[in-house]
Amino acid sequence: MNDRTDWDSRSVGFHDTDDHQRWLLEQKQAEVERLRAACSKLNDEVCQTLGKALGYPGFKDNPATFPNATEADGVCVGDHVAESIAAEAAKKIGRLRAEVEQLRADVSTLMQAANEEANEAEQLRVLLRDTQVAVKALRGMLGVESLTRGFDVADNLLARIKAALAKEGQ
Repeated sequence: MNDRTDWDSRSVGFHDTDDHQRWLLEQKQAEVERLRAACSKLNDEVCQTLGKALGYPGFKDNPATFPNATEADGVCVGDHVAESIAAEAAKKIGRLRAEVEQLRADVSTLMQAANEEANEAEQLRVLLRDTQVAVKALRGMLGVESLTRGFDVADNLLARIKAALAKEGQ
């Protein structure tokens, strides 16, 4: 026996190395079981967290199969393990990122179109105002009642332009 083994054996009350080896093996087996339990618990926690985020159904949502299940029982992730459900989450994150980018592009396009429409509406407002000023000026310059019918047509046209602008503004 070497001195180290004798010291270890004596420190825990062993008198031969076989007893000591058995004791060490039991300690290592206990540690392996503790680590397995910790890994299993971590796997379950990861699966539950990602399962909830991915919208998996809760056990409580199926009382026929899982009577008395509550929110605390979590979600049903089936045969998933942490790695497989994390891969599913990664794929969904990729799809959602692509959707967000497409939505941003769509919003940008819509904003540009809205700005163009607003500019056109402003140009029409200016044209309408200028036309109204011109009609008033012509009426003042001519002062002839016989032209009233022609101006009525112009007024009718202006009213239609105003209506179109109002409808566009809604």
